[in-house]
Amino acid sequence: MENWINHMEEIYQIDILYACESGSRAWNSASSDSDYDIRFIYKQKGIRCYLSIDSPPNVLDFAEPYDAHGWDLFKTMQLLQRSNPSLFEWAFSPIVYRDHNFKKQLQYFIVQSYSTQILFMHYLQVMEGNIRTIVKTNGASLKLQKSGIQALRAFFIARDLYQTNQLNPQLLFSTFEQLDDKASNEYQRLLAAKKRNEVVSMDMEVVKWLQGERESMLHSAKLTKRTTQTVNLNGWLWEILGI
Repeated sequence: MENWINHMEEIYQIDILYACESGSRAWNSASSDSDYDIRFIYKQKGIRCYLSIDSPPNVLDFAEPYDAHGWDLFKTMQLLQRSNPSLFEWAFSPIVYRDHNFKKQLQYFIVQSYSTQILFMHYLQVMEGNIRTIVKTNGASLKLQKSGIQALRAFFIARDLYQTNQLNPQLLFSTFEQLDDKASNEYQRLLAAKKRNEVVSMDMEVVKWLQGERESMLHSAKLTKRTTQTVNLNGWLWEILGI
């Protein structure tokens, strides 16, 4: 992995400040054929790139040899101000491939300023989208099994935000065994089957229960909007750029 990161830096003339795993390997749901989902944050090697007529690319995508997706530092800072859910997950990923004194500060700004309301709505929408796929298709397939795992994971995170109105990064990559309810039991069943490369269908009673829980939370949630950190983020940005 380090060789690949160094190679990308050389080809694109960038410095990769932070790189992590964001997919099933980070979620402890990988099977034997799971790929790598690498997410990274980078800056241009020369500051003049940011002052040129042709702006440098703020997104880099690769399909081979890994599923990799990266954001430029400026794009990252802008999305950080908007409580971007992807950055929330990247910052607290348990699998880190590169960290140039970036992760700790990223976590700090997220904890200090992120909106629980924005995150709650995001995970509720993730749950809803996956549940809709399961209900529409209704059967057993690898895609539906993944949808079930993703729907339940999103539900656990949304429910915690709803109940506590606080960020709980430790829950992001948990196996949720400690919850010990029917949703957690279903998650464990689907997860165990996926790791065995076995395809099973999701319990439709649990699906119906999730739909009811979603409606209940959606209509009674009272969560916090984000706190603006523009001055402090600018300070961090300038520090990274050395200006």
